[in-house]
Amino acid sequence: MNITRLLITICLLFVIFIEIASAQNNYPVPFYDAKGLWGFSDRNHKIIVPAKYWEVDDFCEGLAWVKIKEKCGFIDAKGKEVIPLKFKSAENFNNGFSTISIGEKNGVIDKTGNYTIPLQNNYISWFTGEVGRFSVDYIYGLIGKGGKIILPAEYPSLEMLTDNVFIVAKAKNKGDLMLGKMGLVNANGQIIIPPKYDLIYCIPGGFAKIKEGEFWGLIDSTGKELIPPIYQEIRNPKPGGFAGFKKDGLWGIIKFDGTITVQPKYNDLGEGNSYFNEAVDKNSKGFKVNLGGNYGIVDENGKELIPIKYSMLGYSSNGITPAYFKLDTTKTGLPVTGLTFIDSTGKELIPPAVQFNNVSQFSDGLIAVGSGSDWKTKWIYIDLTGKQIVPGEYEETSAFVNGLAIVKKTGKYGVINKLGKEVIPFQFKEINRSETYPGLFKVNVKGIKLYYDAKGVCFCN
Repeated sequence: MNITRLLITICLLFVIFIEIASAQNNYPVPFYDAKGLWGFSDRNHKIIVPAKYWEVDDFCEGLAWVKIKEKCGFIDAKGKEVIPLKFKSAENFNNGFSTISIGEKNGVIDKTGNYTIPLQNNYISWFTGEVGRFSVDYIYGLIGKGGKIILPAEYPSLEMLTDNVFIVAKAKNKGDLMLGKMGLVNANGQIIIPPKYDLIYCIPGGFAKIKEGEFWGLIDSTGKELIPPIYQEIRNPKPGGFAGFKKDGLWGIIKFDGTITVQPKYNDLGEGNSYFNEAVDKNSKGFKVNLGGNYGIVDENGKELIPIKYSMLGYSSNGITPAYFKLDTTKTGLPVTGLTFIDSTGKELIPPAVQFNNVSQFSDGLIAVGSGSDWKTKWIYIDLTGKQIVPGEYEETSAFVNGLAIVKKTGKYGVINKLGKEVIPFQFKEINRSETYPGLFKVNVKGIKLYYDAKGVCFCN
């Protein structure tokens, strides 16, 4: 199974999830005119803000970043410059605040343009609404509204665990940037855990792995030690209060109170140690496990939700899990695997198909499957009976959403419908779905990012 392909597809699915979950907005769309200037139009391509800006960004929290020459500011949905173009730099608003700079000074403004943190020499890298991270010569601290120093700049590392809890690391040796012991502080600058762990690693859901020596445990955002650092590894904590743990080279499942529900017996558990994999596994109903070279999915008590008999499992989506099954090899003596799809009850939907060695994610009633090497895979779209639905083969594919999919053919990207018809022609080196404007596509044209609608009409002239 092509892991790189799966990772790309998962990233796309995260974007898709955002699109579906976000309420449809009517904010104007960036519009590029023939003179190389930017304005905004509505979704029917009617100009709302005339093209006069050198650069613009998407609307975010009701305002859009715009720039003329070397100065930037913000406009509202009617085109009014509600925050004058006077900044050297400005970030999009997040929770009602933007970090800005004028000259060499930095600060934070609210949506009225008033300073929440006044201009100062300290560099401010982010602001949560209550506190922000500032730095002096790459040493970090916390700063509050009005510029009040909440935590002095004395940590070579300061990262968010939640909006109100932060992971800090002391210097290993006084005066250098090498990281020493790590702990937690809150938004008031109070120490939750003094720097005592060799490593604190943030994972989704408000959890963090802790490491002492060679052993790992788990804490929550209050600093409570859910699992003591006595195991070789901790992975995939679930909101229900269970996690995978490794001991003596094998994996089991443990409850947050330390009760072991499944003794170590699996050769592997979960998808991996990255933040991305932890995020994927957090939303899974069970734990993906490997036992004796075969994969399956079990619940927190070890009950098999998907039998442990497959040579590989893909990422589950919309209740469907792609899986490869080892087939009888007595005729050729060579290993043969077949692709099948498993529903939420553990049932195989089609007999294992040997012609496919790559698989994507199930969405909109279709799933992309491929055959060939990593760089020369031929992809097609089939339904859950194994029947090809969309005509044609593609070099790359993405999930269908609302009847459209981004695909690659002859080295260029385009957008097709379920009949295989080109909606956006195959002539671009990059196409992405818009997070800000659901249903629109952002394309790369000679380094310029332009929008296209679902009918293939460009927001440009």
